[in-house]
Amino acid sequence: MESSFSKHSGPVHENKKTMLPFKHLIPIDRDSDTALYQQIASGMIEAIQNGILETGSSLPGTRVLAKTLKVHRKTIISAYDELCAQSWVDINPRKSVKVADLLPELAPKSWKEEQIKLLPRPDNFTLAAELAEQSGNVHRIVVNDGYPDIRLFPHDLITREYRFSLKQKARQSMEDPLLPWGANSLRNTLVNYLSKTRGISTQLDHIMVTNGAQMGIYLAAMTLLSEGDHVVVGVPGYHLADEVFQHVGANLHQVNVDQDGFDVDALETLCQNYPIRVVYCIPHHHYPTTVTLSPERRNKLLELAKDHCFTIMEDDYDYDFQYDDSAYLPLYSLAKEVDIIYVGSFSKVISPYLRIGFMIANPTLIRKAYRLRRLINIMGDEIMENTLATLINSGDLSRHIKKTTKIYRERRDYLVRQLQLKIGKQVYFNIPDGGMALWVQFEQKFPLQKAIRLARNKGINLSGLPLTYQSSLQGLRIGFASLNMQEIDELVSIIECSLSKDV
Repeated sequence: MESSFSKHSGPVHENKKTMLPFKHLIPIDRDSDTALYQQIASGMIEAIQNGILETGSSLPGTRVLAKTLKVHRKTIISAYDELCAQSWVDINPRKSVKVADLLPELAPKSWKEEQIKLLPRPDNFTLAAELAEQSGNVHRIVVNDGYPDIRLFPHDLITREYRFSLKQKARQSMEDPLLPWGANSLRNTLVNYLSKTRGISTQLDHIMVTNGAQMGIYLAAMTLLSEGDHVVVGVPGYHLADEVFQHVGANLHQVNVDQDGFDVDALETLCQNYPIRVVYCIPHHHYPTTVTLSPERRNKLLELAKDHCFTIMEDDYDYDFQYDDSAYLPLYSLAKEVDIIYVGSFSKVISPYLRIGFMIANPTLIRKAYRLRRLINIMGDEIMENTLATLINSGDLSRHIKKTTKIYRERRDYLVRQLQLKIGKQVYFNIPDGGMALWVQFEQKFPLQKAIRLARNKGINLSGLPLTYQSSLQGLRIGFASLNMQEIDELVSIIECSLSKDV
């Protein structure tokens, strides 16, 4: 039951009777929040992917490997069970554990036409862009589901810093290594920035810079999940994350999101019936409803993750804008003995065109995400990443956030007043304590196509608005941050006319 290893040339045949150096092959970090069995399983998978452990080769018995790695035998049993569940090994009870002949990620696949069709959107979700006629018309006003106002973008400041960063880079050697995990300047800056702003204590090898939060979700899902894994999401929820999990081949389970956020009682029931692998949630300003996960549910979610050993994927896409009370700290900052992947973005802070996000996770997952990303994008925008690092370190970013927070709060309050004044009896909404969007629910069916037509005639583009169905109500997520007072007046007028039977 032992594999063989050649000191200089990699794996050799078993007749050498030489044991692989698993002590060094599978590094264990006992201070990590990731369970030991998961670290061991991840190390095994990495060795298989790198060809160190060949298909068909035998792995050490549980007692032998437990003694080698100085862990309890039950930890090795759990690691082998995890590998077997993901189809990396075959277990023959009381005989052997062998690397599977047909590996899950390396097996050839035949492509059929029906396999490459786009996944359908959730039944309770409609995007206005899919109902609007495509045209090249220039619109006076563009309404979205929650983006910053690019007119407040500090163009001169960023242009100055970008030019300086470009000049600095031009003086460096062109032989500098490519950095798929992001510029070191920004990653080092994030260690301090996230600690000060969100209470997140992390290290450099836990951070990867991404091209927006969506890339972080995709890389995490592709790295962590295998076909058939069970993933829990909220409903209504972020449809693009759902589509990523479906793309991986995961089994998707939905739990309701109410005024207190993600329904953790429903999650607990799912955990009792399925081996949940990942729970994707947006505790802070849930998309699309903008609700915040209550402290009681946060604590229970962390306890469930600890008891059932699932990974929490925490999407924190717009943490920075808080108006009424102090923001709750991210789950990641509170986690103990829980595996959490934290995804964030600066696209919501400055501009949607600034595609810089980040992912924080255990070093093993970051290394795997690094290898995956370099297949499609060998490096990010290092010049812009260096520029952002400078803006953070100089305090310019904090000043920009402080300035725009005041403006966005005024716009939120104005939109609320206008909706209450013009169509108060036909809509329901809770005023969000932060973020850049208002979740408005309608008592009657909202005529989105009619609204698109009326808006188009006035030079207004509604293509960024998602219409979501929840129970008997329909919800429209309206971004207010990018609209000034006059533009809000025009939008409310469109909504009012759309609901009127006389138009």
